[in-house]
Amino acid sequence: MTAPATSNSVRRGLYSPPHLFHGTRPALAFRGRTGVDRGTELTLGSANAADIERIRLMRPGSAAHAADFDQRSVALKVVCRTGTSLIVQSPDAPSLAPPGWQMTVAAAARRTPPKALWLPIR
Repeated sequence: MTAPATSNSVRRGLYSPPHLFHGTRPALAFRGRTGVDRGTELTLGSANAADIERIRLMRPGSAAHAADFDQRSVALKVVCRTGTSLIVQSPDAPSLAPPGWQMTVAAAARRTPPKALWLPIR
């Protein structure tokens, strides 16, 4: 039911997608240095490192154009894993990981959306 056009009422809804409530969202934290050079390893901490299936770099998009040729999603290779940390290898190709800030996100088995960690690539 829609209110008449002359009404001053304000209607709001709160959307809570069910996939946000499958348990704890995977979160990453820096262990040691807070940036990475291309082709080097980086240690990331996570309380649920054993549940993390994939780590990706997500370059933020540009709102200036209809087509964004700079946006990308690049998989990071997991070199070593413990119960609370992951060692990942950053890509060495400048075309895959250009310098700048990128979001590092983790994907867990239960498909709960992750909390992103901003990572500077040098």
